[in-house]
Amino acid sequence: MDYICTVELILLTPFESNRLSYVCEILFSRLLGINFQIVAPSRFQHSEKAYALSYGCHVEGIPELSSTTFFAAQDLPQEIPPIQVDSNLPGLYPQKAGNRHFDFDVLASAFWILTDYWSYLGWVDRDRHGRVDDSKHPIIQNQWHTRPIIHLYAQALSKLLPGFQAPESRGSIQLTLDIDEPWKHAHKPWHIQWGGMAKAIISADFNSLKERINSLFFRKDPFYIFTEIQHPQDLTLFFLIDRKSSLDGRHTWQNSAYQKLIQKCQSLGYIIGIHPSYTSSEVAGRIAYEKEKLDIILGKQVTQSRQHFLKYRDPESFKELDSCGIRDEYSLCPIHVCGYLRGMAKAFPWYDIKRERISTLMLHPVMVMDRALQKYQGYTADNAWEKIKQEMEICLSFGGDFVILWHNTTLSETGEWKGWRLVWEQLQEYKLQWEQGYK
Repeated sequence: MDYICTVELILLTPFESNRLSYVCEILFSRLLGINFQIVAPSRFQHSEKAYALSYGCHVEGIPELSSTTFFAAQDLPQEIPPIQVDSNLPGLYPQKAGNRHFDFDVLASAFWILTDYWSYLGWVDRDRHGRVDDSKHPIIQNQWHTRPIIHLYAQALSKLLPGFQAPESRGSIQLTLDIDEPWKHAHKPWHIQWGGMAKAIISADFNSLKERINSLFFRKDPFYIFTEIQHPQDLTLFFLIDRKSSLDGRHTWQNSAYQKLIQKCQSLGYIIGIHPSYTSSEVAGRIAYEKEKLDIILGKQVTQSRQHFLKYRDPESFKELDSCGIRDEYSLCPIHVCGYLRGMAKAFPWYDIKRERISTLMLHPVMVMDRALQKYQGYTADNAWEKIKQEMEICLSFGGDFVILWHNTTLSETGEWKGWRLVWEQLQEYKLQWEQGYK
């Protein structure tokens, strides 16, 4: 638990459910540092030592939030709620506020966003990889992803508590690398290596031929960047270690050179996580199987994960990750844009809707991905840094943990990624200067 609650809040409501407790834990405890209690109005005893809010009831002298019967229903809704369009503070279930605060149900809105209930019900199309197509998601279509909207809800709620000041949150900058291809040429089957050389000769691609020869005989492979990165102890590497699809890498846990590389990265101080393969979200037990192989290579339990191609299914993938010992999951990353898919700029617990429980699996939102910048948003190595810096500053202004997804191939200075290594170096330098500013 990364928060300390020193202030008391009583939420007066006739509704009591795990869903409501989940929303309150994030809004009040995790973001505002408030220890809350959910109390029925009939049991309320006024205390000068505790703040109070009412939801779904009226209590004289207590600020009342606009409400619906969302948390009262035994079954979760099956219809899309209307949207309150507001450039400052949008939400779901719009209402005429009257004497109540907010013109929408802020707590029900938070549940929808935190659990991505749209996708859970299958209301958002999936792309050719079977992922939720975020370009068609209401969060992105309505531009809610540009700011951590759950943090905005928490700030708005705090204004109803006279004299309250939320504890300052420092935030952090977290750099992560997905290792889909540790080597471009080396340690692949010989028929593939020699076939590639023959193709380079036939096409008179002498740059490729030189690169392949250097890789094969001198081990100067362009994708091998692991001993060159500064401050490896601040970096998380997610290793793809199995191949069940042509979209997976060719180096697997069975490759002794790959095993040694992973062990070497561990000895260099990198944080190591699992990168479950392309089809792992579709086959029960695959995630656990691949994690076990990486555990054996490292000689310890891996607790961090990110799905290859960001391909996951909620709740199936998260349930398996939770059950096999993963504690920190990093797949919540927009594919086409930068920003906040579930409205959070900090890690938060996954809610298992099917079992109606708050899990021990922490979801870490990722705000920026190299491929999203380069392919879908059209940034180049010359202008990407300013966009990344802008996104970092937004996140840190909320006391959030800015997480960026990069690939080792992006640092290779080859092909489409020529010049992008400088962007990474600017990012590392900014992180170092920002951290030193707090010392």
